[in-house]
Amino acid sequence: MSKQGAWMNTDELPQARRMRRPTWRDPRLGVGVVLVAASVALGTWAVRDAAATVEVYAARDALTPRRHGRPRRAGRP
Repeated sequence: MSKQGAWMNTDELPQARRMRRPTWRDPRLGVGVVLVAASVALGTWAVRDAAATVEVYAARDALTPRRHGRPRRAGRP
């Protein structure tokens, strides 16, 4: 009988990776730590940059170009 059809002992079965005990050398831990550190650094930078303000000028009315250099009269478009 072939190996596929035969009953196998539990000793012969390969151990699933998810069943192994996690170790500190697991690369997923390092990737997770790097992702958390990068997100904290990016968040800190974004908040600090958003808090920095500069003075700007603001127009009281809408800024539109004059037609042919003539000033606009009150009450006329």
